[in-house]
Amino acid sequence: MNDKIKLQEKFESQAQEIITEEIFYQHKNQLFIVGENGKPVFSRYGDETKMSTLLGAFSALVSLTIEDGKEIEIEGDTKRIFIDIRGPFIFISMNNKDKSISEIRRYHEFIEHLIYLYIPLDIFEKKLEENPAFDCRQLTCSKTKEIKMGIYQFNTWIGGMIGKVEIEYCSIRQSIGNSISNIVTEGNIGIKNNIIMVLLYNEKKIISCNGKKGFSLTPNDMNGIISYGNENEGDGEVGMPELSKSGKLKIWTINIGVLKMAVIYQTEDYFLEVKIITENINQEIDHYYNTLIASINNPPVPDLYTNHLLLFYTFIGDNFIYSSPLNDLYKDRKQEKRIKSLCTKLYYEHKEFNTDNLSSSKRCAFTTDLETVAFKQTQKGLLIGIFNFIVDIPSSIDYLNQLDKWFNYDNITYTQYDLS
Repeated sequence: MNDKIKLQEKFESQAQEIITEEIFYQHKNQLFIVGENGKPVFSRYGDETKMSTLLGAFSALVSLTIEDGKEIEIEGDTKRIFIDIRGPFIFISMNNKDKSISEIRRYHEFIEHLIYLYIPLDIFEKKLEENPAFDCRQLTCSKTKEIKMGIYQFNTWIGGMIGKVEIEYCSIRQSIGNSISNIVTEGNIGIKNNIIMVLLYNEKKIISCNGKKGFSLTPNDMNGIISYGNENEGDGEVGMPELSKSGKLKIWTINIGVLKMAVIYQTEDYFLEVKIITENINQEIDHYYNTLIASINNPPVPDLYTNHLLLFYTFIGDNFIYSSPLNDLYKDRKQEKRIKSLCTKLYYEHKEFNTDNLSSSKRCAFTTDLETVAFKQTQKGLLIGIFNFIVDIPSSIDYLNQLDKWFNYDNITYTQYDLS
C-alpha cells in the first residue's frame, strides 16, 4: 500500500481518539491550537470539536497567557505544558519533559508557518475583524491532513524547513551522507552528541546535510550559514537564538577543494573533537572527490530521480516515446499499466498544448492519491514527470523544468510502448 495512503489512514484513525481513552494520553507530543476567542482550531490527535472538557481545563491558563501576553510553562512529574501566543492563535503543547522549551518553541513556529502556507495570515485577521467569534476551522479543516503530514515530516531537515534552498545535482549524495553520518556518530559516542549539523555545499547549493534528529532550520538560517562559510574559514560563531541558551552556536568551516564544509556544534570545550571528526570527514570525502565533481559537472541522471522525488518520466512525440525505468512502486503489472495509461491520456489531451500558458500551474500539474504529475510541451513533444506524493505542485513544476534542461533531446534512444 502506498505510504501516503497508510499515513492518511493513520491520521484518520488518530482523529477518532477521544479524551476519555487511555490511548489519547499515550502520545508523547500533544498539540492543540485554539483561537483567542476560545474556539478550537486544530488538534494533532482526536477531534478538536469534542474536547470542550480538556480545553476548558486549559482555559484559565489560556486567559492568563492572553492577559500577560507571554508564554506559560507548567511542569509535572513526567509532562510539560507549554502555551504561547502566535498571531491570532494560542498554541498548547503537552510533551514529555525530555523536550526542551526551545525545541517546542521551534515546533510551534514551524506549525504556525505551515498553516500560513495554506491559509495566509491576513485572511484569518480579516475574518476575525469582521466577526470576533469566527470559527477558524472553517478555513483550516480542509488542510488538516496537510498540516499533520507536515508535523510527521518535522523531524527531518528537509521536512523541518519552510521554503526552499538550492540543492546541487549529485548522484552519490546518499553515499557521502552515510559516510558523514557514520563518522559523526562514531565520534560522538559518549560525548553528548554535540555536533548538530554537518553541511557540505558547492557555492550556494547543498550537496549533503546531516542534521541531528529534531533539529530544523529555516532556509534563511541555512543560507546564512552558507554565506558565513563563504566569507570565513576556521572557528567562529553564528547567531541561533532559538537553538542555544547563549543565542549562538559554534561553527567550524573548511575548504574541501572547490567545496565547503560547515560543522555546527554546541559547546566550546568540544572544539578539539570537532577538528578530529572534521579531518576524518575530509579524508573520507577525498575518496569521493573526483567522482563528486564529475557528478556535479556532468550529472548522469537528475538527482531528483536518484533520491526518489522523481519516480518516472516520459517524453512523447508524434512518432516516438522515451521512458525512464519504472520506480519500484510501479513494478507490478497493474501499476505499470495505470501509469502508462495516465501518460497516454495526458498526451492526447494536451498534444496541442499552448506553451504560452505554461506559467499556469493549474494547467500543467495536478495531484492524485498516489503521486504528483507535471507536464509541459517542448519543441518536439510532451514531457511528463511523475513525482513522489510529498512533492507539491509548485515544486513539481520546478523539478520538471530541471528535467527539461537536463534532457538531451538530440541524443536519446527511443523506446516504444502502445499508445492505444
